Amino acid sequence: MSLGISIIEPQAVYRPGDQIAGTLTFTSSSKSVPAQQVLISLKHISKCRFGLAELETLYSANICLNEQTIELLEAPTTLSTSQEWTFKFIIPDSTGFHLTPFHEPSRLYNDDPDQVLPPTFNPLKSQTSGSQERVKITMGLYAEIVSEKVSSNVFKREGISESLLLDFLPPRKAYLVEWEMATKQVNFVAKSPLLAEINGHRDRSLSIKEKMLTTLKSNSLPSASFDILMSLPRVAVVGQPVPLFIGVHHEQAKNHAQESPAVTLKSLVVKLEALTGIRGLSESKSLFRAENLPASHSSWTKTTELGRLTNSIELAEITDLREHLHFRIPDDTIQSFSTFNIARTYSLSISAVLECAKQKFNLNFDLNLMKLLAAHDQDQENPPGVLQPMPANGDRLPTWEESGGYGEHGIPGEKAEFPPQYA
Repeated sequence: MSLGISIIEPQAVYRPGDQIAGTLTFTSSSKSVPAQQVLISLKHISKCRFGLAELETLYSANICLNEQTIELLEAPTTLSTSQEWTFKFIIPDSTGFHLTPFHEPSRLYNDDPDQVLPPTFNPLKSQTSGSQERVKITMGLYAEIVSEKVSSNVFKREGISESLLLDFLPPRKAYLVEWEMATKQVNFVAKSPLLAEINGHRDRSLSIKEKMLTTLKSNSLPSASFDILMSLPRVAVVGQPVPLFIGVHHEQAKNHAQESPAVTLKSLVVKLEALTGIRGLSESKSLFRAENLPASHSSWTKTTELGRLTNSIELAEITDLREHLHFRIPDDTIQSFSTFNIARTYSLSISAVLECAKQKFNLNFDLNLMKLLAAHDQDQENPPGVLQPMPANGDRLPTWEESGGYGEHGIPGEKAEFPPQYA
């Protein structure tokens, strides 16, 4: 005996509003099966286990975020040989399942009772929980045959069931944001004999010996002050490059050099850090506040190197690093999401080494809680006044001018400028 689920025109990924239609087939070579009900359900399930092995069974739970069920039998009957039923579901966009919020809200988790359904999610196995996965979010079709009734509300399960998992992405409208650049400004001061100058000799370059003698006479090292500004978007798209801009501004009034010294970017490494967090659920599926349980909250990170610079670059007022550093968000990266008990957020980490007058300087930039969007098709119009940070032409992402530079809400098409003091 067996059940089989077949979908008509299956899709690789399902989104809210999509239709799932198909057939459920029962097959038996000899035995007849009494059936009170034949059920097929579309379920969105959130599951989490906490990291401490001894608490695995106490604090794990399956939470059905959304469920639709169709009863395929019009009346109880006996099933024999083979039989087929048709079904049809429409994919929902929200849980529709009212949950009591946690006592202590957290910006990492979404405590809205009518939250958007999260994407299907099956991360790597946890180091602390052995072979068991700590988090899983699935959407699937689940079919079963229910045999005779034991009591008014209890049925004997025949043990004949079938399931089919599907991939799901949330509605794109929930992740539309204005394009906004995050910036960091750092001041560096280079001190070196190489920056020395002699009054009356601005028309020629000084030899190393002359610069050393000038430094000894003045009893101090000449200096050059410059600002480094780095900018990257607060939004990235899976499978697409990440715009990354860096600029240098020399403070002429503080420079002792004959001319502004060159600032060279010697190395740069870009890393993506994924933070996954889970909050505890009791066996009764009610939310709880566990003050004395170390497993009531858990989180872990996974770091991926996206790319590194392999050659030196002399920095200009504005340098688009995409011309020198080719990296993109990996195609298999899950988008940002947040439910009441599971959340996935990202941060982008930049570490660089600069050189000026033979001196090296370290620059670090961490962008926390960066939003990562799934690469949806460009087949829907954006709501008025809301901008979609997606490439308009294939892999093309906004230029410096289109991205708005360091503007408060960099809107594509606006003129990009450095902060007012450098305008």
